[in-house]
Amino acid sequence: MKLNDFQLFHVVLFLINRVLYFCDGSVLCQEPSPVPNAYREWSGIGMTAEVNYTCYTHYVLMSGDLVRTCVNGVYTGDEPVCKLDCGVPRNLEGATVSYPSTTSDLTSVSKAKYDCLPGLKVKGNSKNTENIAEGCKAFLADGSNVDHVVDGDTTCKPLTDTSIDIHLNDTYKIMKIFIVHNLASINKISVSAIQNSTGLEKTCVEMDYGDGTVGITKTLYSSKFYASAKCYGDIVRIVLTLSTTLSICDIMIYGNLFIGDCGQPAVKFGQTVEYTNTTEGSTALLSCVPPFYPENNHGVITCQGTAWTSSKLICTDRHDNIADEIPNNLYDMVLDNNYTTCVNIGSSNGIPSEWSIDLGQDYEVNSLSVTFGDMDLSQPVKAVIVHSSGKATTCQYERPKGAGVVVAFVCSYARVTRNIKLTGGDELNLCDVKIKGRYYDEPLECYNSFKGIDYKGTQNVTSNGRVCLPWVSIPEYSSTIENFPDVSYDETGNHCRNPSKDGRGSPWCFISPIEWHYCSVPKCGKYIVFASYHEYG
Repeated sequence: MKLNDFQLFHVVLFLINRVLYFCDGSVLCQEPSPVPNAYREWSGIGMTAEVNYTCYTHYVLMSGDLVRTCVNGVYTGDEPVCKLDCGVPRNLEGATVSYPSTTSDLTSVSKAKYDCLPGLKVKGNSKNTENIAEGCKAFLADGSNVDHVVDGDTTCKPLTDTSIDIHLNDTYKIMKIFIVHNLASINKISVSAIQNSTGLEKTCVEMDYGDGTVGITKTLYSSKFYASAKCYGDIVRIVLTLSTTLSICDIMIYGNLFIGDCGQPAVKFGQTVEYTNTTEGSTALLSCVPPFYPENNHGVITCQGTAWTSSKLICTDRHDNIADEIPNNLYDMVLDNNYTTCVNIGSSNGIPSEWSIDLGQDYEVNSLSVTFGDMDLSQPVKAVIVHSSGKATTCQYERPKGAGVVVAFVCSYARVTRNIKLTGGDELNLCDVKIKGRYYDEPLECYNSFKGIDYKGTQNVTSNGRVCLPWVSIPEYSSTIENFPDVSYDETGNHCRNPSKDGRGSPWCFISPIEWHYCSVPKCGKYIVFASYHEYG
């Protein structure tokens, strides 16, 4: 049969591109290539195949298309380009900021430049001013003018009152205060800052010197030793308790212009935040994102000066005891959280004693805590994770000694299971079993364990954008599935992993038979994303 030009064209195109054809000449699209910094979800081979991309968390689409459809063997649009978006740089006290862009990648890095406001200068890594009190107005409590204490002159004059208000030219965060005096014995000092517009007074420091100290120059306040964020205002009030008459020569105040903006609150693993303002006194509410739940109720933070108060909210996806989710009547006294009620299980027909549990659904199991009663523990006791494939993994443990001992079994890789077995010798005397883990319906796109050996996600592109090779194609890793968190190489695929005993610091993959590179897989303590049945990359 002789082919016409049209048919011959499609035969050649098929051989070059290895796409699939129907007899009528319709062309099917194969799997699209992964792109850096994006998840992808592919509908599979077909004439109307579709691929959907989603940029990684904190990345934004710069060009290309997030949805591409197969038309006669070719996907419409262009591959998406996702870049890291760092957001708007936060304000710094006493400085202005300029920046060309908030996005960045390996080839184009965006930098923010800060410049000090007029009257401020940079010294080392901190911003310092000259003496901001010099030339300002100073008054005693009775209203008497005592400008001589802020004139920069060391001429000393006795004071009838030891409460002094120094009116600054702007609102400042107070860093240090020095007083030059003429051999006065100071028993106690109090320094506070007042916001003239609101009358709000904040105590910077109160200090008791006991019997009094005598000196020429005294440091009344230094933010190095105190929470300086709270000490700001446009009036500084100094109150001294003396044993003798005070002659003040000069008062020097050093500080920075106060901006009063805390910027965007930071969130951690499994958290979200709600807030309306970032100015002094504003509050923000941190909460956990389902399926994560709070371990405590410390979710409210407050903007104080230029920084948010620290949050102690902890969000977790791990149940302290998965067994609490299982009806106790199925396993009687073993799951009743009562250490005094125990169950004795003996061996039968030469088969070692065994206790098993069906968790009812899939969990990533991290560890077991088992309380044993009065039994012979000279023979090893094992905790075994049974996978859906039937393959079993033994959790590590330390041999218990004596009766009533609580033994922790650590299950490396947090492998997925719904069935757990405890096996012993002639008998098992079980008083309580607790199981720690998380409900599993999809892998996390981050890791919890040391160096990420538990990572089961689907990222398959390195941090420099190279596509990973299948692990089974690397000879030295093609028969060591027990060193992976997956049950089979079908699950491992070409996804980033950190097989045990390799010593690398985080998930990685091979990009050639002899080259490897780290992947950009975050630790779950930074933020959390789900695979959602997407292929990462």
